[in-house]
Amino acid sequence: MQGLRVPVYCSNDVNTPQVSGIFSPKILVPRSWRNLSEEQQQTILTHELGHIKQRDPYITLLQTVAIIVHFYNPLVWILNHRMNYYSEMACDDYAIAARGMSRSDYLENLLSAVGDHQNARGSLIPIWSFSDTFDKLKSRFQYQIEIADQIRRQFGGSHLHL
Repeated sequence: MQGLRVPVYCSNDVNTPQVSGIFSPKILVPRSWRNLSEEQQQTILTHELGHIKQRDPYITLLQTVAIIVHFYNPLVWILNHRMNYYSEMACDDYAIAARGMSRSDYLENLLSAVGDHQNARGSLIPIWSFSDTFDKLKSRFQYQIEIADQIRRQFGGSHLHL
């Protein structure tokens, strides 16, 4: 990724791939990561690199400080939620563009990466939950589908492979 080198570590302590650290970010992946195909791993890594390229660790730090200082203000919580949502959308878009994938191929790749695997304690967890809840996952997929539909309408025809 254009000279960006980020270490990747497998850990029993994470349930989903994530960026950790501010000044020296690293990517943490669950042990079940090894069960994914090379293409799925590269897609996930590209998404996580998107978080680093758009400086999400710094933004997350600022969001955390804002929540600590203004914990009583519901607007801060709403803004925090929306910022996290759009950060995920931006990283999805980054991964699609960087990998040269169509939106449908990206979504198909992500869906095939989602599966139940056991963590160290024996409970079932999704290998790549994208977010905390199914609703957040669903909203990310709806976003990608809506963007594809907008592009089709703007440029006309369903022959475009998005």
